[in-house]
Amino acid sequence: ADQIGRAFQFVPLTTTGVNFQDSAIAIANSNSLLNPRYLINQSGGLITVPGHLLSYRLGMTFKRMAKTNGFARGVVEAIGVEQRVRGDSGIEIFRDQTVIRFTQGRTGPGDSGSVWLNDSNDRLNNYAAAVHFAGSTDGMRSVSFPIERAMRTYGTLVAIPAAAGGYKAGVAKGKAPKNNYAYIRPLTRKQRSLSPVITFNAGQKKP
Repeated sequence: ADQIGRAFQFVPLTTTGVNFQDSAIAIANSNSLLNPRYLINQSGGLITVPGHLLSYRLGMTFKRMAKTNGFARGVVEAIGVEQRVRGDSGIEIFRDQTVIRFTQGRTGPGDSGSVWLNDSNDRLNNYAAAVHFAGSTDGMRSVSFPIERAMRTYGTLVAIPAAAGGYKAGVAKGKAPKNNYAYIRPLTRKQRSLSPVITFNAGQKKP
């Protein structure tokens, strides 16, 4: 009775190779169940996300709302990190990940999938930047991947409100400067090939 949609596509994880993202997308049963805005506080406040970033740099400040631990802020502490995560099938190796250190709030089980937004009060404010999928044992660091990877993998864009209750595509901004490796960089074609997309058939259960 509480079903709101169905799984559509995902990138399978591996314990014998490397992973670059932990992601999946779903199709809602009805577009009326969707709201192209981002919950920003526990009181139901909503903001518009104009699009997503192609890159971000060390030291940038982010904010997010998560299911379990609510609103939080953090700063990009490291990029290009290799992280080992214990998954359902064993240890999974993730490469080129981002570590975000919390300056307000913390993380824990149930927060996976929450999206970090840029919190810089400039022209890129509120742009989606990274997706949280794991955290440190003390809850003070988020392990996230650049959202650009999922957008490119699935061929999607951030939805923003349009007239008459419709949606339109957000924009993509923030390309990394040349020869400046303080910024995250797009995956190579070979790296992208390691993230194949699996599409569900109707009624199929995830293996």
